[in-house]
Amino acid sequence: MKIKNIVSKLVLVVTFVIIGSCTSTRDKNFWKLKSTNENISVSIKLQSDSTLSNLAEQFGKIFYKVDFLDKDTQSVIKYSQLGIESNEQSFSDSLKFLSSHKRTFVEKYSLLHGKKSNIKSEGNELLLKFENPSGRKININFKIFDDGVSFRYEFPESEKNELTIINELSSFSLPKNSRCTIQPYPQVSKWTPAYEAPYLVDTSLSKMISDDYEFSFPALFNIRNNKVWLLLTESNLNKNYCGSHLKLNENKSIFKIKFPKKGEGNSIGGVYPKTKLPFNTPWRVMIIGNSLSKIVESTLVTDLSEPNKLKDVSWIKPGKASWSWWSDNDSPQNPNALRKFIDLSSFMGWEYSLIDANWNKMNRDTIISIVEYSKRKNVDLIFWYNSGGKHNIIEEEPRDRMMKENRSKEFEWLANIGVKGVKVDFFQSDKQNMIKHYIGILEDAAKYKIMVNFHGCTIPRGWSRTYPNMMTLESVLGAENYIFNKSYSEVAPILNTVLPFTRNVIGPMDYTPVTFSNNKFPHKTSMAHELALSIIFESGWQHFADRVNAYNSLSTDVKQLLKEIPSTWDDVKYISGEPGEDVILARRRNDDWYIAGINGENKIKNNIISLLFLNDGTYKANIFNDDDGENKIVTSQNTFSNSDSLDIEMKDFGGFLIQMIKE
Repeated sequence: MKIKNIVSKLVLVVTFVIIGSCTSTRDKNFWKLKSTNENISVSIKLQSDSTLSNLAEQFGKIFYKVDFLDKDTQSVIKYSQLGIESNEQSFSDSLKFLSSHKRTFVEKYSLLHGKKSNIKSEGNELLLKFENPSGRKININFKIFDDGVSFRYEFPESEKNELTIINELSSFSLPKNSRCTIQPYPQVSKWTPAYEAPYLVDTSLSKMISDDYEFSFPALFNIRNNKVWLLLTESNLNKNYCGSHLKLNENKSIFKIKFPKKGEGNSIGGVYPKTKLPFNTPWRVMIIGNSLSKIVESTLVTDLSEPNKLKDVSWIKPGKASWSWWSDNDSPQNPNALRKFIDLSSFMGWEYSLIDANWNKMNRDTIISIVEYSKRKNVDLIFWYNSGGKHNIIEEEPRDRMMKENRSKEFEWLANIGVKGVKVDFFQSDKQNMIKHYIGILEDAAKYKIMVNFHGCTIPRGWSRTYPNMMTLESVLGAENYIFNKSYSEVAPILNTVLPFTRNVIGPMDYTPVTFSNNKFPHKTSMAHELALSIIFESGWQHFADRVNAYNSLSTDVKQLLKEIPSTWDDVKYISGEPGEDVILARRRNDDWYIAGINGENKIKNNIISLLFLNDGTYKANIFNDDDGENKIVTSQNTFSNSDSLDIEMKDFGGFLIQMIKE
């Protein structure tokens, strides 16, 4: 793609249409907003002594509910409280309504990497303005889309002193028969939070168990026996706030927003976010649909994020990377080992090779010689860094160079020698000081045209749109656990089918997939399952983690596929599957489609895939599947059109990948 085309794709088009103001006396305590397709509605009410005379303690409190309107009305969120409390002011009760404003919006934008390239976001918006008994102002902004609802708090006044938020009362009251696929939020440790806890899969609310009943975003809910699906997460987190998670009440029916734990980040930084006014909180996001397609295909997290802040994006290049550390932890200090992986990337046509922890123990001349060698091989390098700082006690090096006082000098050096990216690891906190650290790294890296991968980190919250030099994040129990985690072999087949419906919905995910050979703990998944992960999982940088000889020993057809798999996508289609069972997805790049499926269960499954999503014309299909007898990949070819269906079998813990090339 030409540079000028990339730049033009990032032009933001926004259309606003004012459609009225809801300020009449009759409506001043109740408001309703519907999606453009009228499938979703949100109702908001201000409780007053006239509407709840027997519940005077609720006076001036704000509640909302969300319904899904299909053949009948399905409650997605029952009436749940809203509100904010600061160290000086309460914005949660005794509120007085001032005015409301409603509008429709249409926004078009493009992403350099993600599940879709060109996105049209449209819906309706309702801004409600209130004041507390002290006359201080607060707005609550609701946006409703065809696939979900979001809200945030806005403080419009200017103030020199900092405001400290000590409690956010935002809550999500779910129907009691809901089932969830959710990840417990961990206790404080040397390694947490890194969003690597095992998921509770398809668990009833009444059986939810975790430490302190705290759970991570994103959280997936199955409401009323598959009639409605709901994914809770947050978006557009910036330096003014901390990363949040969920706490379940004792009755196991209401989730509330919870701030980070005090001990996170080696107890460095405050739990409560502080900021000067005006400011907005992050968006609380509810992705909703009567099919898992609405969850998997949604772009709400980036829809709600600030537009790209970087003027020049011509230097940002998604791609595939080799990675020596998975097979040899000491290789980042071994020039000969690193050159073999650079050679692998060069042979496979992969854009990058990642040099992981402790590379700095080589002398500078050796480091420069490796960079020069990679240039001759037409491969760009990514260097690993410890994010610490006093906020972690992990000893891997280099340390401290990503701290505010040092990182500009380091980025300048990297840019001068020709390194294109960094992998920054071990953040161990979602406190506001650490959110500032993440964003500071992205902003300073962009000044020197350096791309960024975060590991041991928080979840995506829309930063890949705002800072497109953020290529990917870990925040997942990925393939490195074949080295450290004895139980991972048993967990991986199920986990792999959960992630497309949860973690990877909200943004890029550096799982480090496509590991065919065994590490310390062997795979339970088949080779075709591992190959399919290159399509099932989306990441702006896709790190292929296996050994050089594992890739070299593949058949010519499989190697050619790994050379050709795109790094960026124009569209995604959910075909079938449920968390913990199996999943089949299709991704499009230009006119070509890649269809992949993985099986998380110990039984053979037969699948019939309708190809109606293909464009007109014929497609040459290269089909990669498991061998019936051995753990190896077999290939076949066929021709299809959109009038055809495709029958394919997945063996136990197996998978498949189909490359559809438009003829």
